[in-house]
Amino acid sequence: MKALKKVLSLILSAGMLMGMAACGQKVDDGGSNSAKDDPTKTTIKLCYYNGGLRDVWIKNAISEFENTFADYSFENGKKGVHVDLDSAKDHRGPNYLINAKDTDYSMFMLEDVDYYDYKVAGHLLDVTDIVKAKAITGVENGALVSSESKTIEGKMYSDAKTFYDLDGKYYALPFHASTLNLNYNVEIFENYGLYFAKGKTAEGLTDAELESKLPELFTADKDNLSDGPDGKAGTYDDGMPATFADMKALVKYMKTTGVTPFIWTGKSNFYITMLANAVWSDIVGADEMRANLSLEGEADDLVTLDENGNIVYDAGKIKTVKEALMGDTAYKFHLSEGKLHALEFIEMIFESSDNYYEGSVNGGFTHLDAQKFFIKAGTSQYPNVGILIDGTWWDSEGRDYYDTVGDKTYLKRKYGIMPIPKLDASHIGEKETKLISCNSSVFINSNVTGAQKKAAETFFSWLHSDKALALFTKETAIMREFDYTLSSADLAGMSYYGQMNYGIFRNDNVDVVAYRPLSDNAVRNSSILHEQRWGWTTAKTNSVADMIYTNKMSAEEIFKAVYNYYSTNWQTVYSKA
Repeated sequence: MKALKKVLSLILSAGMLMGMAACGQKVDDGGSNSAKDDPTKTTIKLCYYNGGLRDVWIKNAISEFENTFADYSFENGKKGVHVDLDSAKDHRGPNYLINAKDTDYSMFMLEDVDYYDYKVAGHLLDVTDIVKAKAITGVENGALVSSESKTIEGKMYSDAKTFYDLDGKYYALPFHASTLNLNYNVEIFENYGLYFAKGKTAEGLTDAELESKLPELFTADKDNLSDGPDGKAGTYDDGMPATFADMKALVKYMKTTGVTPFIWTGKSNFYITMLANAVWSDIVGADEMRANLSLEGEADDLVTLDENGNIVYDAGKIKTVKEALMGDTAYKFHLSEGKLHALEFIEMIFESSDNYYEGSVNGGFTHLDAQKFFIKAGTSQYPNVGILIDGTWWDSEGRDYYDTVGDKTYLKRKYGIMPIPKLDASHIGEKETKLISCNSSVFINSNVTGAQKKAAETFFSWLHSDKALALFTKETAIMREFDYTLSSADLAGMSYYGQMNYGIFRNDNVDVVAYRPLSDNAVRNSSILHEQRWGWTTAKTNSVADMIYTNKMSAEEIFKAVYNYYSTNWQTVYSKA
């Protein structure tokens, strides 16, 4: 943001911004770095959230950092640096909003960080000079040096710059770039022939035609796959359902082969809300989603309602209008036709109880349970499940479950990311939009001084070097919001899933949007823009799963209820400048 409003501390005092429930949580705390403090070295202490990403990568990074700067003196009488890692699952942003600067931590890597509240509270060290410089990569002739070609700022995604830039100053940087996905078991798709065959589609088929022609649509022949949603052969989405009609056909066919289509956590039903966001984003595209996150901009798919609040149709199609929205009219973003169709996609998943594993609607079935069932699909008492609804972090978080699946370690298993199908054939080939979830940040304690400050600044800089960024992605299968390249050796050491995720983020046909407020007005209204609330709040709930499964509401009923809530209450919930 180019201006941090003077009234921000009052507006954001409730501390809400993008705080999300856990984006994957670790089973155990993980503990601290094993090495003890060495009085001969400068020590910095890192507070790290040990959730779905686990802490293997950061331990590897710390080892690499300590070795790289082993002969550098950050203070007289000492040589080298030691990073004391405090790694635990309860290290979340809200836990440190009051006292971060008063702790003995030099640095933080956390989820649920309210960047603006943290800034107002004075917890964040100004790291502008670090961000606007090239990342430190080593030591030459006793001096810190960089071998990078770009500055850290120069490698940042544009959305990240917009959010973290406060009047030309930086006080933190984004941590991980996780997305909520339809994750599919490649081996099951291969073994059961669940790929769409070349030239085959369910588009235009009546129910009767689909019933008779269903087996003809699919193949196990990897040399005979459809072009997928991007409309191009030879890309990562070949054989995937290209449209909503194809997705419905796939679900139907999976069940005939004995494969349960979907599984997700019943305990954290906001995963379904996040999936609804992902579908909505892909339908409307990056520009309109950024307009939503700015509470201002153009929407070209606003549904027309009649005087009774019913959807108006023209020649059998929903009548829509294009309108520039801002401030007092921003509630109209909830008329997005794309949002209605996103609800229809979720409605399709819940259409029949045999579309998903029964635990997915059980409040005691955790995200870890879902991951375990997905990984162990088809073994022992575990059913064949084709698609896991979960975040990118699942690949790292679920690795403990591979040890009982024969000799198939996670590096030998094949899982992929299914792109969101297009609404219909007319949209095939349009850019894919991926939505980054789970707001997370890396920052330095504003109270750190002296040698610890210099060492922390060096570590902060080094963590954003190409080498450290690659180290992170190689281990976690998750990207960060910077432009960096993994070597062929790095990719060879990654899971099939991680390689695919890396390719998606570097695909020119994919736009990546981070779910963060992208204007001062949006920051001021960040409570209503919360990822679990903005698109789906009604007078009773904001859980898409509850509305569809528990309350038995149709997609159209939810759509109208959400719009009615915002149009009726906008003057109350919206904060003007």
